[in-house]
Amino acid sequence: MSILTQAQMRKVAAFARERCRDNDFGHTMEHNNLTVELSKHLAAVERANEEICVVAAYLHDIAKNNSKSHGIEGASEAAEFLKHIGAPVQFTNEVSYAISQHDNDSPKKTDEAKVLWDADKLQSIGPFGFARIFGNRIFYGKKDIYYAIDQARYWERFFFDRFYTAVGREAATPPHQYMNKFFELCDAVLEANLDPLLEPTAPATGNHQKQGQKRNHRARRLSETQMSEVINYARERYKSGDIHHGTDHMEITVRLAGYLAEKEEADAEICTVAAYLHDIAKAKTGVMPKGNFQELQNKSDGHGQLGAAEAEKFLSKIGAPARFTRQVAYAISQHDNDSPKKTVEAKILWDADKLQLVGPFGFARIVQYYLAYLHTDINYAVEQAKHWQQFFFERFCSDTGRALASGLHDFMAGFHKLCSDIKEAKLNNPSPSYQQFVRLT
Repeated sequence: MSILTQAQMRKVAAFARERCRDNDFGHTMEHNNLTVELSKHLAAVERANEEICVVAAYLHDIAKNNSKSHGIEGASEAAEFLKHIGAPVQFTNEVSYAISQHDNDSPKKTDEAKVLWDADKLQSIGPFGFARIFGNRIFYGKKDIYYAIDQARYWERFFFDRFYTAVGREAATPPHQYMNKFFELCDAVLEANLDPLLEPTAPATGNHQKQGQKRNHRARRLSETQMSEVINYARERYKSGDIHHGTDHMEITVRLAGYLAEKEEADAEICTVAAYLHDIAKAKTGVMPKGNFQELQNKSDGHGQLGAAEAEKFLSKIGAPARFTRQVAYAISQHDNDSPKKTVEAKILWDADKLQLVGPFGFARIVQYYLAYLHTDINYAVEQAKHWQQFFFERFCSDTGRALASGLHDFMAGFHKLCSDIKEAKLNNPSPSYQQFVRLT
């Protein structure tokens, strides 16, 4: 038998909707509704009072927008509201207690408080939790992508260790394991430690291997002094770039280009110098223009051509060989457009640049761009990231680049499936996504 009438429950939902209207995007009515659905499932398995759990779920964030201790403040406000609509005293007290405990790390004394905590925290771990926490740190705090990733990594571990119900912990385990791999893959791209992603392949043999050895062990065209000049010039030019095209991006691109050059038996010196200089003209064109995937997918801001001209002028000035200079400039000119690449070094620069736009790190980078620069909501940013990642995945040029991108892209398919499972409150049969992509471990 229900404790509240249907009319009272409608008032509860309406009150929650009104009080959460101005909350941040991680604590909207959409979050409340999902907390309600997850609470129903957890309550049924744990044999908790479903009605207490549901009402507490609706009201748990009503004080989020105006209080640092929103659990305590929300509990008090919920108790006053429930009294106002004629809810029984004992029912009101139990709802209030559950709300008071959902934002602190103290032991929960009732099953309903445990259910509310777990229903809330299932949205703070795994892929869905990453999007919420990462997005919150970018949109409302520092714009720094590395800080936001580290914060998501910290809270992932923190919340996973604190589930109270058996069914909550069981539901949290697959997405948590998936996120462990997510962070490993972020680190792998940043450090160019990508061998585990490659399927075993037969070693190069015959003339191809000899040609590759010759290309990688030929006499250097630049002296140590000239190479130092390249690096210093690049660092100076990247200082005025945006977050996505600063010195961090330059250094990651250099590491990835070196890795791909070795695998593809390309001219490592051309690849390295092109990687250092590829975005030197980005400050002239600014960040990407505003717009969605459909509007921007085939547009270039021209910094590739501008950078190529500037690199050619600079390399000539420091006395680099003419042919070497032209090869570097060509690779740079091709890294920001969708035209076919005529040299293996141009293909490698494209792939080294775009490996930072697929997989876990690429997802974070694109979402960060939409939140920090375009100030979109998190759902739109995630959808745009999906479109861009598919676009770049289809355009890798080298065999090694395609193999790496395939593994990273497959992993993100599992990421989005697990995200959907939580959004749809699918806890009875956890997604097989983690097992499907366990080969990446």
